[in-house]
Amino acid sequence: MRRFQVSMNKVLFPTGKTKILLLIFIALLLPAIYYTVYITGGIKYVYSHSMYIPILLAGIIFGLKGGAIVALVAGILLGPFIPINTISGEQQLIINWIFRVIIFLIVGILSGYSFDVLRKKIARITELLTHHPDTEIPNSRSLSFDINNDTTIVISIIVNNYNNIICSLGKEIFVALMKAVYLRIKDDLKKAQVVQSDSSKIWVCLNDDMESFDPERISKLLNAVFILGDIPMYLDFSMGIACCSENESRQKSFQQADIAAYHAKQNHLQYSIFDESQMAVRNNNLELLGAFPRALETNQTELYYQPKINLKTREIVGIEALIRWNHPVRGFMLPQEFIKAVEETQLINPMTAWVLNNGLLMIKEFQKMDMETSVSINISAKNLQNPRFLNQAIGIIKEQNVACNLIEFEMTESSLIYDPEKTKTLLQKIRDYHIALSIDDFGTGYSSLAYLRRFPINAVKIDKFFIQQMNTDLGVNHIVRAAIDLAHNLNLTVIAEGVENFETEQSLIKMNCDMAQGYYYTRPLNGTDIISWYQGYNTKARKGMRFQ
Repeated sequence: MRRFQVSMNKVLFPTGKTKILLLIFIALLLPAIYYTVYITGGIKYVYSHSMYIPILLAGIIFGLKGGAIVALVAGILLGPFIPINTISGEQQLIINWIFRVIIFLIVGILSGYSFDVLRKKIARITELLTHHPDTEIPNSRSLSFDINNDTTIVISIIVNNYNNIICSLGKEIFVALMKAVYLRIKDDLKKAQVVQSDSSKIWVCLNDDMESFDPERISKLLNAVFILGDIPMYLDFSMGIACCSENESRQKSFQQADIAAYHAKQNHLQYSIFDESQMAVRNNNLELLGAFPRALETNQTELYYQPKINLKTREIVGIEALIRWNHPVRGFMLPQEFIKAVEETQLINPMTAWVLNNGLLMIKEFQKMDMETSVSINISAKNLQNPRFLNQAIGIIKEQNVACNLIEFEMTESSLIYDPEKTKTLLQKIRDYHIALSIDDFGTGYSSLAYLRRFPINAVKIDKFFIQQMNTDLGVNHIVRAAIDLAHNLNLTVIAEGVENFETEQSLIKMNCDMAQGYYYTRPLNGTDIISWYQGYNTKARKGMRFQ
């Protein structure tokens, strides 16, 4: 099929050199046919019909004008310059050869016109197939028509903030941004082949030496602000780079570049160079995702709980539910081994429902022992984007007959930015049910507390990266103190994650932090152990004892 497509392209869209050769061939064919007709006895014999060959050929290759000109020349050659019978010398009637010229012209014009129309249609179809419908940038299909076999490096660029741009500024702005990205790369890398492989991804094909290639050059191009009209635009991107091996197909190189780009995205890197370990991780993730639905159904998954401590009263004010996976082959798996992969798929929705349901069962176990606590459940961006999320969550809560004010949803700040207005409306509906909302890992995203205040949240959890450095780094200490003060000014509760020692706890108390969570109090515990710990903690806390 590919060879047939290439052959058709050569016939319908010949290059300049090919056109010259075909023109010479037709120019030689015309007198050759004239000579054949003459020596075979004249125009009365069948050999004169051979003249349709150069006429049709001219119409196919050179279109209407070419077909008409060759038809006219052919009609004249087989007109007054050749008798009906060369032996007797009988000449043609004028009406006879004029009629033949007219027929030749009709054939030449019709064939030329038909192939002109066909060429335009094919060119339009090719353009539609090989260019993105919105941006009109060449797409990945264009590579099959115009692949550069000298390509040695393939780059995949993923635009991470495309949803945020579309939701906040509209699709037209995002289309303009993608065009600007394309043009900026093309202007800087003159010989590069650049295509838009999907709505938010660009491929770049380079003929360069990997040792001399500088990824920072493209990073600087993309990090520079894009001005669209009067709007300055920032591009949040991840870039993957792969080498093209002679033993591998180009498609595999593109796949490897994509894998490297997603690796960069997951690890918060601007670019990553592909290696086989990334492929192993991808295959591992696919295997885990395939097994995960059954894990939920067969209780291979289990909840562990980590308490939150009120730093003023030393009381337990809640427990955070954290999923674990007892894999039948790999053994006990922590969230970091599978959660990222799950969050990228719709499997996050049944997982969140499972965690919520089992977290509520834990609350009921506490209540049976006359112990009251709330439970925090982590929710993701895909949960917030799921139009059925809230109804499903409320359905589970009603089924378990647990008070909504004993439930807290934790989300990262990055999960709020995909569609801020829609997310704000959803969060307000959640708050209307008296479910608390908190921002997890605050400080690791792009938002300020002032921005987050747009959303109806109750609390922020300062990321453990800051908490664990605050006593050794004065600058970090100032950041934590400022975040606590600002949050309190906004009437938000502050929770410190990652508290691992007495000194950190005391520093947080002096900063007037509200709550703490971390290994200093306990590591995450399963359902049975958290109840035992809870009972022992109350005695310890009343005596003001250290926990380590």
